[in-house]
Amino acid sequence: SSDLINNIFLETFYHGNTIFPSSTMENLGFNSENPEFGNVDILSIWLNEAHKRGIKVHIWFESFYIGNKYPLSNSKSILAVKPDWMNSPKAQADTEGYVSHPQEHNGYFLDPANPEVTNFLLDLINEIVAKYNIDGLNVDYVRYPNIMKENTNNQWGYTKYARDEFKIVYDTDPIDLTPSSDLWNVWCDYRINKITTYVQKVSKLLDKKNIKFSTVIFPDYKVSLKTKFQDWAKRADE
Repeated sequence: SSDLINNIFLETFYHGNTIFPSSTMENLGFNSENPEFGNVDILSIWLNEAHKRGIKVHIWFESFYIGNKYPLSNSKSILAVKPDWMNSPKAQADTEGYVSHPQEHNGYFLDPANPEVTNFLLDLINEIVAKYNIDGLNVDYVRYPNIMKENTNNQWGYTKYARDEFKIVYDTDPIDLTPSSDLWNVWCDYRINKITTYVQKVSKLLDKKNIKFSTVIFPDYKVSLKTKFQDWAKRADE
């Protein structure tokens, strides 16, 4: 019957954990799987049962959002092990400790500018593709945390890695920039390009395996670009 559900999107990497025992996670000292599931391969079970019924399974992969549990509540959480992977807002760029986003479920985010972060995410996707017969992969949270209107103190992406890299090229610390600065748009483009590059790399990886690729975007392009540094129109053209 045409009204049957024949595609599902399964949260596979969400809140900073996987639903399968991951060697990529384990090798970095993270929880090898969401502790709620012990060592049961939930992904394998879903794939087997869905495919028996003619249902396609798309991996739902929350890229830069890693949930709202305080990182040190689990010694093997991503940010407990790698605190320098955290994304930071301008107002708290030099604050010690962990910073959550009040408008994003009080959640924590990873830094898209840091190549260690994006390499980890790509390795994790590669592991999923190599180990499982998936039908598609959907990347969610392929963006910076939401920016509250014109509040520049709420701008995100002011991590040590990003600031140092930007300073090397432009001899300016982005924390000193305001929307009226000559380099402001360059700083915004810097962050936009980090997201776009990550998505391009995921797309190429999946294209080689002929796996359907999708992303979660915000429908208003201008708002998406301005408040989340998500340039989905450029990605759609490529």
